[in-house]
Amino acid sequence: MKNGSDKDHNQIIEELEKQLAESQLANKMQEKHCNRLTELLTLMRMMFDNAPDLIWAKDMENRFLFSNKANCEKLLKSKTVLEPIGKTDSFFVERERDAGYQ
Repeated sequence: MKNGSDKDHNQIIEELEKQLAESQLANKMQEKHCNRLTELLTLMRMMFDNAPDLIWAKDMENRFLFSNKANCEKLLKSKTVLEPIGKTDSFFVERERDAGYQ
């Protein structure tokens, strides 16, 4: 009886080791893909921020998802490229009015 029990125990250990190895490989692949995505996003941000054109993207509720440096500086008068994220044009219009600009 003990012999069969040891065999079952060894099979369970082998299966767990196999699952662990597969999980570690999947984690390495995911990390590699995340690093590549980060590199691509950094490259895109650099390209958009160095373009003189006003570039932005909004969601269906008209909130900014993305705004390049030119749009932030020339139109929105925002301090950083992250400031517009989640805000609408109304936020920037009201801020300009409050500051005394017409």
